[in-house]
Amino acid sequence: RRFEEIGDQRGAAGALVAEGNVHHTEGHFVEAAGLYARAIPPRTEMGDRWGLANVLDNLSVAEYYLGRWGEALGHARAALAVRRQLGDRPGCAESSINLGNLLAVLGDLDGANASYREAEALAQEIGNRRKLAATWLAQACVALWSLDHPRAGELVERVQELALEEPALLVRSWVYAALADAGEP
Repeated sequence: RRFEEIGDQRGAAGALVAEGNVHHTEGHFVEAAGLYARAIPPRTEMGDRWGLANVLDNLSVAEYYLGRWGEALGHARAALAVRRQLGDRPGCAESSINLGNLLAVLGDLDGANASYREAEALAQEIGNRRKLAATWLAQACVALWSLDHPRAGELVERVQELALEEPALLVRSWVYAALADAGEP
């Protein structure tokens, strides 16, 4: 509030997002969503499109956890549109993953896979192995929901290959491998 009192929009927006992130991390999604929503006007007024894209993504994720599917979808699409305008490839990959997650929960598995494939292509292009692994694991989830266990297993194997070089990815891939194997006759 101090930033708002002295007219520092950048500081006010940053403080709102930071406080929203704390609430988000603690699982207080109603509070997080409210703070993120309050950060949109100052980001917009300042013309801070990078900050706007970030806050829209954050808001969409908080709304996802609150089950506000329509709002979450609108904010995820808006974040992706801003990132595309900016040419923010890493941000587009992240926003595409977020959008894919929402579409998957809403039952649009084809739309989810299209978003994940877009994120996958961007992650490969920019050489971001963690985002690449995230897209494969997300696609593995969709394959599991579609009862396509061989496809899920193939995607998990890709992650495990990456994990040989980046061990932090290994544990998550084991979980998905177990899920894929559970569906095998």
